[in-house]
Order: sequence, then structure tokens, then C-alpha cells
Amino acid sequence: MTGYRTPKELHISQDPLCYIAHENELIFFWVCDHTDGRRVMEWWNSLLAKLGLAKITAERSPIRVFLLDDDPRRHNWFATRFKGDQIDFAHNVPQAQELLSTNSYDAIFLDHDLHPEHYESSIPDDERTGYAIATWLGSHPELQRASTIFVHTRNADGAMRMIEELRRSGRAAEYVPFPLLAERIKRYWQR
Repeated sequence: MTGYRTPKELHISQDPLCYIAHENELIFFWVCDHTDGRRVMEWWNSLLAKLGLAKITAERSPIRVFLLDDDPRRHNWFATRFKGDQIDFAHNVPQAQELLSTNSYDAIFLDHDLHPEHYESSIPDDERTGYAIATWLGSHPELQRASTIFVHTRNADGAMRMIEELRRSGRAAEYVPFPLLAERIKRYWQR
């Protein structure tokens, strides 16, 4: 056998003399009944997977995603990453509270700075930032318990406050700076 063949390219005969072939090149043969061929192929696929040579893919069902972010460019960015999934966008705290209280989400993405004046400010504005949603979720333990929560802001100080608040209420939450978010999404929700 020269090179690796994916299982889709392999053929198993249904004859009493069973074989595995690729483009008329005999790879392996044995005497078998019809069920042996299927078992050998299952064994072959399992071996290739264990050796890291098989591409194992599984289609995932669509998920429901929530995004709190004031930047329309990020809305487009997320829509591209979650194409085929249902995604709800909120621009501000009241919209976020409404959506989070009426829907159930698999993934929640929270930005901290929701207004241009927050971007360079050193003064906390807790009522109009993502921190307000973190504390609100903390005070509503019945909502979004199974959601995966990511804080994706570039504001590390604000993000850490949000993460502390979410974890204090028993939620699993993770801070991922926006430039690293694409890789994390790909790892969690690969299509």
C-alpha cells in the first residue's frame, strides 16, 4: 500500500473472498462471509483513527448563540463564524436582558465596553456595560445555566471583573481576548 487512503476511497468486496482495494490495487484479502467485510472495515477505520490517520468528522446540530456587542462589524464577524446557527444580537443592556430572559442559548458572548465613551475610560460605568449583564445573570441563577459563556472584550480589566462575577454565581465563564476568539470558536463548535 502506498500512501494513506481515506475510508471513502477503499472498497470492500462482498464475495466469499473478501478484500480491501483502492483503484484496483489490492491492499488486503481474506476468506470471509458478508458480515466479516463490515467488521474488518470497522476495525480498519478504528485503527486509522487511533493512529491519527483518519479524518473523523461529525455534523453538529445547529446551536443557538447570543451576542452582546455594540459594534455592527462584530455582529457580521459572529454571523460568519456561526453560519447555519441561530444567533441573536443585543447592542445594550436592556436588549440583552430581554433576550436572555426569554430564550435559551448554547453559547453566550459578552463584550464589556458597549458605548464609544467606554473604550478609553478609566471610570467604571457598570450599569451600561457587559458587567451589568454578568451581575444580572448572577442574580438570576435560573437563567442560562447550561450555556457556555465567553467574555470577548479587549478591556482585560473589565473582562476579569465580569468573569469573577459570573464564577462567583457558579457559572462557567472564560475570558478570551477578541483576537483569539476565532480559534476558540473553531475548537468548541467546529462545523
